[in-house]
Amino acid sequence: DRLHMYDSKWNPANWVGDSLGASYTTVVVQNEKVTQILRNQKVQQIPNDTYVLLAHGAAETWVNQHVHVGDTLRINMTVYPQRDIFAAVDGSTMLLRNGQKTPISYEIKGNLARTAVGYSFDKRYLYLITVEKSGSSAGMTLAQLQDFLMFKGLCDAVNLDGGGSTTMVSRNLGTFTYKNAVTPQYGTQRAVPNGLAVFS
Repeated sequence: DRLHMYDSKWNPANWVGDSLGASYTTVVVQNEKVTQILRNQKVQQIPNDTYVLLAHGAAETWVNQHVHVGDTLRINMTVYPQRDIFAAVDGSTMLLRNGQKTPISYEIKGNLARTAVGYSFDKRYLYLITVEKSGSSAGMTLAQLQDFLMFKGLCDAVNLDGGGSTTMVSRNLGTFTYKNAVTPQYGTQRAVPNGLAVFS
């Protein structure tokens, strides 16, 4: 039921439509004009003056009813709260707010590898959490992850991309090589566009 937006910085080789397992509609917008509407098709490249909307579920229904080739389409975006932001990483749903569970707004169901980030009530500690799904670990549902984070005493926490994207590596002090801290869900590390890192 989502509407995704991609610009020229996105690598079309990492096309989200390939992993949906469902129907989707792609809208190509160049200089604020809708130039193409594609059904279940991958976009090969996104020029600098172009962005692409990928709609599925309820968003696809809305796009198919209201958007047509030749339409003018303007996107107005603001970031709230408005402040100087150096970097941002999106999460699929909040897990905890003020130490309490929040409603899960989006979830890929089942026991899976999970990734989350959160902080303590005094904001002294940042927690980077990975849940492994491998021969020795069953993975977690998001509800189980919420329970775990509450048990650990986190204040606020957000769920990040999981499954095959869940990876954690570490380099011990005095060493020069990185090692996997978890076994990737599908056996090999997936190429991901961003991550969180802590350097000492």
